[in-house]
Amino acid sequence: MIDDSVGRVPFPGDYRASGILLHVTSLPSSDGIGDLGPTAMSWIDRLKEAGQNWWQALPLGPTGYDNSPYEPLSSFARNGLVISPQWLVEDELLAARDCEHPSFPANAVDYDAIILFKHRLFEKAWDRFRTGTRADLRSDYERFCHDQEQWLPDYALFRALKAKFGNAHHLEWPSELVQRQPAALEQARGQLSNPIGQVSFAQFLLFRQAERLRTYAQRKGLTLMGDLPFFVSGDSSDVWANPQFFLLDEQHRPRSVAGVPPDYFSSTGQLWGNPVYNWDALRQAGYRWWVARLRSLLSHVDVMVGSFSWLRGCVACAGRSTDRRDRKVGTRSRQRVFPSRRKGVGQVALCRRGLGADHSRCVFDAGSISSSRHAHPTVRFRRS
Repeated sequence: MIDDSVGRVPFPGDYRASGILLHVTSLPSSDGIGDLGPTAMSWIDRLKEAGQNWWQALPLGPTGYDNSPYEPLSSFARNGLVISPQWLVEDELLAARDCEHPSFPANAVDYDAIILFKHRLFEKAWDRFRTGTRADLRSDYERFCHDQEQWLPDYALFRALKAKFGNAHHLEWPSELVQRQPAALEQARGQLSNPIGQVSFAQFLLFRQAERLRTYAQRKGLTLMGDLPFFVSGDSSDVWANPQFFLLDEQHRPRSVAGVPPDYFSSTGQLWGNPVYNWDALRQAGYRWWVARLRSLLSHVDVMVGSFSWLRGCVACAGRSTDRRDRKVGTRSRQRVFPSRRKGVGQVALCRRGLGADHSRCVFDAGSISSSRHAHPTVRFRRS
């Protein structure tokens, strides 16, 4: 969906269509949580039968704090909880008996139980693969690791270290790992080579299933809409592996955290708590990390949706006051997040999330990404 054709607008000014917002985890499943497999394909069929054009899901990154999709452990990885056990059996990486489990709640997700269940499936699939099962996938797996080398090695090590240290926040790890001292990283990679391989292989399987689902949606004429949190979680491989792109102190702790100024939702503003970007460092690096975030999302969906209120103005907050009016340590300012065409972004299909205010003046001017308000349809939600 990153289109480099000159002057092309993703949507005409009078474009209208309808669809459904439903997170993948909310799909019905006998395995305790919705996934990317046959049930998702059936959902696509139902949408088309109902005359719908869009399926929007929440962010699909690996969840961390409180299992929130907006606090992912990585901007690039996918959530292992939405892997389809049925498709792993179909791929001969699991036997049907491997997927047996006690009954899960029918109307809620028991995350503690699901995490253990899916982790056990990944362990068995990885053990089979590394001992010779489905050797025909070896070249595809190696190609995947090569194509994702910008983020995958750091993410796999990050997850292996979190498991080793009891899922503790990465700032609580030994200081040599927090500071990413080369000798400590090399030693950890050697000691944790097997769990690192398992994490990498799990991502290979997730990307493979996501592509299969997207291909099916395209055949059915359904457009997939994805969501990308603007800020990242403080306890993420994004921050741990790229501290130079965030405003951190010498101990790699945030010097300030993100929030929004007072608006019609809150007279005191909102405190989000995410690390604030180091825009100077991002600009000097050609915004490559940000561009890679976009490309990663758009490799699985067709259009990105967002409120883009952060383009109207965000604030950096410090201290412990609960009133964001007292905590601004910067000014509201639009950031030139995306580079021009010569930096390799091209044109991206975006939709604005309608939140009851006119943000047409907030749509960013980003070179090859059109700044016309008509190029970005507004998504509005209606309760049924």
